[in-house]
Amino acid sequence: MGRRVAGGWRGRWRARRAPTAAERGLLAAAGADEAASLVLTQSRVDVGHWLGRGRIWAACLPDALLLVAAGTRSHVERVPFGQLGMTVYNPMTGELVLLPAPEVRQRSLRLAPADGWRLLEQIKQKESSHA
Repeated sequence: MGRRVAGGWRGRWRARRAPTAAERGLLAAAGADEAASLVLTQSRVDVGHWLGRGRIWAACLPDALLLVAAGTRSHVERVPFGQLGMTVYNPMTGELVLLPAPEVRQRSLRLAPADGWRLLEQIKQKESSHA
């Protein structure tokens, strides 16, 4: 995960990396070239890997939130900002809860506090401009 530091849990949020070639291809195919921000979350989803699940990338597009994880069975979800009007960030659990979005498979995303607040701010700004 991340580099361990004295103080415990903060080390896991320092795990920053660039998308792999497969993730870049999947993001480009899903239209993330015009994304305002791209964040690697701590949330994982089943993508058909033998030993584990893939991590989810979240991208803020001009009209929707894009959730992508690469693998044998890649995970791609595009959620319009109009469906995210009640989205909240819980700093105690470190989760961005996507509400009301009824058909979204991934209802919450684990994020570092700075990333969570920034993503929530972008969702709220874009949701209000599209409402």
